Amino acid sequence: MVIHNQKLSKIILALRRGLIKVNLLYDPDLFLNNHLSGFRPRRSGVPFSKNYIKYNRFVRIIGFTSITAFGLLTIATIFPIARASDNAEATYVPATTTLSIVSSKDTASVDITPTSASGTFATSAAADQAEFTVTTDNLTGYSLKILGTDTSGQLINSTTGDTLDTITADTTENDFRTGNASTYNNKWGYRLTVNSATTTDFFSAPTSTTTAKTIYTTSSPNTTADSYTLGVGARVDYTKPVGTYTNTFVLTAVANNISYQINYLDADGTTPLLTPDAESDIAASSIELNATTPTRSGYNFLGWCDGTLSSDGESCTGTPGATYQPGDTYTFTSFAAGTTTANLYAMWEQDGSSLYDAVAAMSKGTQTAADLQAEITIPTTDNYTTDTSNSGVYEYDATTFGAATDASNDYKIYYYRGVLENSVGSYGSNGSAVTYPNYVRLGGNSTTSTCWRILRTTGSGGAKLIYNGLWTGSTCANATSKAQFSSTSAFDTTANSDGKSIVGVGYMYNASYKSTTTSTQAGTLFGKDSAFSGNTTNSTIKGKIDTWYTSNLSSTYGSHLETSAGFCGDRSVNSGSSWTTYSDTTSITTPYTSGDSATIFYFGSHMRNRSTYQTPSLGCPRSTVDLYTTSSASNGNKKLTNPIALITADEASFAGSGTSAAANGSTYHANSFLRSGSSFWLLSPDFRVSTGYADVFHLYSSGYLNSYLYVNYSLGVRPAISLAQGTNISSGSGTATDPWEVSW
Repeated sequence: MVIHNQKLSKIILALRRGLIKVNLLYDPDLFLNNHLSGFRPRRSGVPFSKNYIKYNRFVRIIGFTSITAFGLLTIATIFPIARASDNAEATYVPATTTLSIVSSKDTASVDITPTSASGTFATSAAADQAEFTVTTDNLTGYSLKILGTDTSGQLINSTTGDTLDTITADTTENDFRTGNASTYNNKWGYRLTVNSATTTDFFSAPTSTTTAKTIYTTSSPNTTADSYTLGVGARVDYTKPVGTYTNTFVLTAVANNISYQINYLDADGTTPLLTPDAESDIAASSIELNATTPTRSGYNFLGWCDGTLSSDGESCTGTPGATYQPGDTYTFTSFAAGTTTANLYAMWEQDGSSLYDAVAAMSKGTQTAADLQAEITIPTTDNYTTDTSNSGVYEYDATTFGAATDASNDYKIYYYRGVLENSVGSYGSNGSAVTYPNYVRLGGNSTTSTCWRILRTTGSGGAKLIYNGLWTGSTCANATSKAQFSSTSAFDTTANSDGKSIVGVGYMYNASYKSTTTSTQAGTLFGKDSAFSGNTTNSTIKGKIDTWYTSNLSSTYGSHLETSAGFCGDRSVNSGSSWTTYSDTTSITTPYTSGDSATIFYFGSHMRNRSTYQTPSLGCPRSTVDLYTTSSASNGNKKLTNPIALITADEASFAGSGTSAAANGSTYHANSFLRSGSSFWLLSPDFRVSTGYADVFHLYSSGYLNSYLYVNYSLGVRPAISLAQGTNISSGSGTATDPWEVSW
């Protein structure tokens, strides 16, 4: 029996001696029927070709000899398969399985002289057995198969022409040796030792008219090689002469089929970016990944992660933690144990030219609640990476401050805090030596262009801005009344001109409710009845802001503003330090009477920003009624006419504007970048006293959070907008005298 060594030098030597015939055969029937049963090309009309290499060799062995020529089946299939993608149809080529047979001894023989009419049994001596190894990197391993080259599976005496038939069925050595002579005399078989595990069974040889017989199979890669020893057994009687018996059989190692799927997912872990690569019943070790590079506005694609994305989404961790580029080879051994499906996750790097990226690049990390209550200091260097002050750009920590309403899996939220310059002007942080730039100008270099300061980024990749006056005197560092578009405005006078209307704390509200509702009734309505804040009527300040927006921003910038980031006018009710359940025993139309006790109930924003400790949040507890968004938004109350409103008390707290009472664990800094030299309204309700008056937060002229000015009082107006994701910096450095100009 012959095992073919694949070394080219040995083949050439054998050819010179006339001992080996090498035939390159194209045998699709043999291949399809015997080796890849059930396989079908992915697309009709695709050309299919296989190289099947068979070596034939006749070897003279003393006694009864069998010859088995080993052929290595090489799979080199090319399937042009269409892969749908965002931009183009991708084509990939499944990689060829690495599969090899290497022999150290290429003959197997048995020395036997018949001594009995009942048959003499003999097997190959250890020195006369064939030895070879098989290796493959195919995920599901391989099958070792044998096939005869004639119709009878006989061994032929090359001198006399006498033959030995194969045993008709696999049998044990004991039965072969001692069994019925009519069954086993003048028959031969072979047996296999795999990795030193010897079997006593002998196997029958197939013929050229039968299906290739699998004599051993594996189910996993064996790149370290399986070792095989193949020996011959025969039982002969006096009717057969001593001689040399030969024939040719073909052994093939065939990679087992695999069904696999590779999914291309976005960083959120669920959104598909490309059509999956999937195939059934293909023998291969790997494939070429889809060559299409996915795109995402404002980001650069870094590659595919086969593992777990890092927190910033820019690198790959976990198991196996490998990274791939489009068109790279993906090896099936990379599949997790027991699976044939892989999820690849997109890694993204923010495009440094976007406004969002510019802010994110300055981040100094996250802050704790204690950090928000600590003193704010002026930056000491012009380099934010070395600045140790409690001012700068920070990443919003949802674990500490609660999930932000506008958060997403794609974008982190960063906020500006404290003093942003090394030197400050008369009214807060308005100098030109900017360590943390955040000035934006809309409208170009003209006296009608508007100046803004970035408050924070949004969870959808945008940037929330607060109005900072007109471009005047070649600077955006405007102070006093110039930081607001009108001199003063009441928050609301339409509900009740004396400031007692509880509904007047809403940016919008349901005007049908009585202005003198008692605190008990108000608590009931705000805490449990969303109709109370049904948002059918505009507040005074909303009407003014909408008019200004139409004249100054709508036509040029309206399509570039976010609609879903929203503005939270939190009207959730909180009394003392815990949520209170109010009864519904009193009609909501019952007017307030002087007999009611003079109690105070607080809105949620008060408890977060003016209670014992300052713990603001970017969440919005009742987002379906209190998060103001436009009708085209996917969330919120969808009641805004235009995507513009005011910033919240919580946002002001993150910016460094705490309360004036340091004893309450809160602090503020007179030079915080929000201070403009005059007081202006915020969006958040503060409290309502049962003896009258409703209060909304404002930022006092000295730079801290305050209320105690009722909704009918006149204060400054500084509206806020959110530039949409994809806003890029076209020019400027972000300083007051050289503000960022943006483009889309």
